[in-house]
Amino acid sequence: MKKSLLFFLLIFIFAFTVGNITLALAVELPSEYGEVDGAKYFVEDVKESNNLPYGVVHHRDLAYSSTNSSVIGYASGNNGPKTSTFVADKLYEQQINVLEVPNSSNVKVTSWANLEGHRWSLTTVKNLSMDYELKNPGWKVIGAINGDFFDIRANGNLPYQTSGVHISNGENYKTTGSRNVGLTNDGSLDNLIGNEAFTRSDNMSLSIYDENNKIAKTLEIESRNTIPDEGKSSVYYGVYNSEHVYQPITTPAEVSVFVVEQAELALPNNENDFYGKGIISSVASSTIKKGQFAIVTKNPLVIEALSIGEKVRVQWEIVGAYKNVTDATGGGDTLLNNGEWPGNVVLDAREPRTVIGRKADGSIMMFVFDGRQDYRGFHGADGKELSAMLKYYDCVEGYNLDGGGSSTLIIRKNGQFVVTNSPSDGGERTDANCLLIVARDPDIDFEIIDKSKSSVTIDATLVDSLDHDIKELFVNINGEKNTFINNKIILSNLESNKELVYQFGYTDSKDKDFLIVTQGITKTYKQHPKIEKLEITETEEFWEFEILYEDKDLASALDRTLVSVIYNGDKPGKFSLIGGKGKLPKKTIQTIEFITISFSFSVDSKNNVLVNMASPHIEYCMNLNNNIYNFD
Repeated sequence: MKKSLLFFLLIFIFAFTVGNITLALAVELPSEYGEVDGAKYFVEDVKESNNLPYGVVHHRDLAYSSTNSSVIGYASGNNGPKTSTFVADKLYEQQINVLEVPNSSNVKVTSWANLEGHRWSLTTVKNLSMDYELKNPGWKVIGAINGDFFDIRANGNLPYQTSGVHISNGENYKTTGSRNVGLTNDGSLDNLIGNEAFTRSDNMSLSIYDENNKIAKTLEIESRNTIPDEGKSSVYYGVYNSEHVYQPITTPAEVSVFVVEQAELALPNNENDFYGKGIISSVASSTIKKGQFAIVTKNPLVIEALSIGEKVRVQWEIVGAYKNVTDATGGGDTLLNNGEWPGNVVLDAREPRTVIGRKADGSIMMFVFDGRQDYRGFHGADGKELSAMLKYYDCVEGYNLDGGGSSTLIIRKNGQFVVTNSPSDGGERTDANCLLIVARDPDIDFEIIDKSKSSVTIDATLVDSLDHDIKELFVNINGEKNTFINNKIILSNLESNKELVYQFGYTDSKDKDFLIVTQGITKTYKQHPKIEKLEITETEEFWEFEILYEDKDLASALDRTLVSVIYNGDKPGKFSLIGGKGKLPKKTIQTIEFITISFSFSVDSKNNVLVNMASPHIEYCMNLNNNIYNFD
């Protein structure tokens, strides 16, 4: 909630002296600002704003914040430039990037990590986004922030793990960690859960998939890496030692064994935290290597359910406060709880920060607070400033995530992933995981047809709504809405070589418009070059050539035209014009009997036309050539 109280605080942004008078610019505290225990935050200007698909909004804000904390050190923290001493209650310039995610079934927030090779691999947020799309066909990333704190120095046996849990779309990849943030993605108002007690099921679950890759049956696994008791089951997997070396384990021979030898994923986070998924390929006792796991069982129900070719998953299930979350990551301090500052936040130094929050209507808010760059006005924030920021943006709860050099926010813009903040490392840091805003577009079959120099037609058919509420499709072209008539949009009276940026959308049954991710760029065809003639001038020493033409859309390379000549009776020769001009020495070439020119032009990036013209220096022949090649 923004506080309304009109008074002024003066800070010196810069000063200069005229004679003996020192002048200073002042920052006025506005009537609306966020405040927590004396810390203040407000936005002075929105420097950039982007309306992203499905109602997601990004903006980059120029803000000011102050804190009364007794921070010892410098204005942008002790890890930034040590150029100016921190002053309590002084308003400092800041840059904050914000993502607002509506509480909608069309879009969700998911946690993602690079677990290739059955281990954790540090990866930039942009590359994690591309990895997600590669492994989840049909789903697209709209925006993202970095996620959890992590083992940046590879101290763990299986290094680079997140500090907290990592759950993605119901896949519980890592279930140990003390402080966590979860998302239900179910449309409820209370869809963000943070820093509650994280509780797992007493036993691991064994899920068995049907031919449609849906879970058909779930049973329990009571132990790990030990021979099970009668009527019980155990999962066998190797773990890593302190030297980061995988330690294989051998399954017993006297019980039923079902081995997954080429797992989709076998992730041994530690002796008490494992995730495995794959197809059973052996029922013989074996040594379990990296990328493998086995079900060892004395349970008749499990023995009956399993066989070679069955796809299975082994994971810990979540109970308690996080039972209904689909996605979760580790996190840090609670910054706001039920709209109030908890009072025990220990983030007492200014740093770059990443924060996730929630509004009362269930909208998810993501923030990256740039820091360690006071020379650019990016000072970072302490815990109170973050809480004041959350209040300013009308959040009712919020949690700190990994910050420092990890703090990164990206958006999808014109089909590319773009980092919109200023990472303090000077570029993207590789992280253990991130939080992605993702959506799955309806299945639309479309084609750009009937292009010309002045028109474009888009033909589109809705194949599958994929649970989207679609009344009708439309396409935004260069920001203007165009609706389909008989599955077609015809754009006419356009300029040649006109760039058309298009983005699909739909109107729902409540007449609300949504832009979707599907987008692209096309162009009208270029104007054909207009060739007047090849002008030949005879001087005392040379035959001088110059091609006269007009190429409005730069469709050709006529300035480098290839000229072929027959000279001195029957001798052939070739040369290229440079800058549309060239010359031949008369000492060698006394007479010219015949001339042709060759060049190519492109109406677009895919269609290239090769042209050969005879006698281009003769007006009658040029008229004939232009008719043949349909030049305007």
